[in-house]
Parts: sequence; C-alpha cells; structure tokens
Amino acid sequence: MTALITGGMTYLYASEYVVIGILKQTNNYPFGDEGPAPWHYKTADLYANVTLVCGSVFLLLLVLTLVAVIKKTHEAASFSTAALYLILNNHLYSSNHWALIV
Repeated sequence: MTALITGGMTYLYASEYVVIGILKQTNNYPFGDEGPAPWHYKTADLYANVTLVCGSVFLLLLVLTLVAVIKKTHEAASFSTAALYLILNNHLYSSNHWALIV
C-alpha cells in the first residue's frame, strides 16, 4: 500500500513540476497574493521548487519501500510507512480545508 501511495504522489508532483517548472504552462494556476491561496502559490518558480522537493521526498520513500519489499526488511518498510503517515498527516492538518485524521 505504501508503494502505491508514494508512487502516485511521486507521479503527481513530478508531472506538476514538468508542467510548471519546465514547460512553463502557468495559465490555469492562480499565482500571486490574491485570495486564500497557500504560501507556495506566491510565484510559479516557488511552486515548481516546492513540487520538486516534495516529489523527491516521495521518490526517496518509494525507493526505500521497494528495497524493503525486495529484501524483506521489516524495519525499513515500517520506517517508510511511518514517514509517509507523518508527511500525509502534516499535509492534511496544515491545509485549511482538511481535518486531522488519526
């Protein structure tokens, strides 16, 4: 389950980075200080950098999870699952429209 979630999140963040950071297709994004937008929507470059960092973190967790599954190392699998839970819980809790799910 952890591999599916981290793989999906890696893909989502990587595709956002390609669209915004490389292709510079920013027409459909509300960048700037107007409205109730999160802090990383201030500029397109900031958003691209945030998606690159988040995608890299999820890619690292995906690789760690796959290595743990292949080598059947329960400690590494437990670590990657716990790290994924903490990251997602922090993301959900820090977003204004999500409630903390425990």
